Amino acid sequence: MRATWDRHREALADLVLGVRCGGCSSPGTRLCGQCRARLRARPVARWPDPPPALLRATLAAPPAAALDYTGLVPTVLAAYKEQGRADLGPMLGDLLAVAVLTALAGAVVPGPDGSAGPPPSGDLWSRVVLVPVPSRRAAVRRRGRDAVGDLARQAARRLGSVGLDVRVGTLLRVVRPVADQAGLDARARAENVAGVFGPRGTHRFRTAAPRATLVVVDDVVTTGATVAEAVRALGGMGATPVAVASVAAARRRRASAAGDP
Repeated sequence: MRATWDRHREALADLVLGVRCGGCSSPGTRLCGQCRARLRARPVARWPDPPPALLRATLAAPPAAALDYTGLVPTVLAAYKEQGRADLGPMLGDLLAVAVLTALAGAVVPGPDGSAGPPPSGDLWSRVVLVPVPSRRAAVRRRGRDAVGDLARQAARRLGSVGLDVRVGTLLRVVRPVADQAGLDARARAENVAGVFGPRGTHRFRTAAPRATLVVVDDVVTTGATVAEAVRALGGMGATPVAVASVAAARRRRASAAGDP
C-alpha cells in the first residue's frame, strides 16, 4: 500500500510541478533515493593520465574528486549544466565540498627553503579561497548562470557551515575563443586551452588571494588540461594554488609506470 501511494504521490507531483529525478527521470523528485545513494561521495585523489607537467610541477598532491566520472555521474552533471537543472546544484556543491576537504588534507606547501613539507598547524585551513574555472560568456548566457561558479559558492557555504573560512574568488576570465573539448585527446586539449585564461582584475586578486590558500575547482577533471591552464594563469598573477578539486574525475586509462595512486 505504501509503495502504491508513493508512486501516486510522485506522479501527482510530476503532473503539478514537472519535477523529475536528475538521474533516472523518475517523476516527483529532484533526485530519487536510489540515485542519491549512487552519488554518495567516494573521494579519490589521483593524477590525470598522463598528468600535465605543470600540475606535477606545481601541486604537491594530486587533484581530488568526490566521485569517478562514470555511471550516473555524467548524466547528473549534464542535467545540471546543460538541461537547466540548477536545483541539482546544492547536492553537487556538497560533493565539491568533500573534494575540497580531500584536496586540502593531502596538500603541502613549500617551506622557507623551497622544500615541500606539511604546513604549520592550522595555516592551510585559516583562509581558503576557491577559484572556479571560468566559463565562456556564450556558455553562461546559454545556461543562464555560471555553473561552476555556483558550485563553488555552494561548496563554500557548506564548508562555512562547519566553521571553515572558505570564500570564492572569481579571479580568472576567458580571454580568447576556445573550441569544444569533446572528442579531443590530452595533447589536443592542452593546445586548445593554452593561454585561454587571464586575470579578471587586479583588485579582485589583491582582495581575495593574499595570505590565502587557493584551491582551483571545476565540475570535472578529465585530462587535467583546463585546471592546469587555470594554475598557469594564477601563477602569472603571482599566486600559487596548493590544490585542485572537482565534483568528478575521469578514471585512469592505464596504470602509470611511476606507480601513482
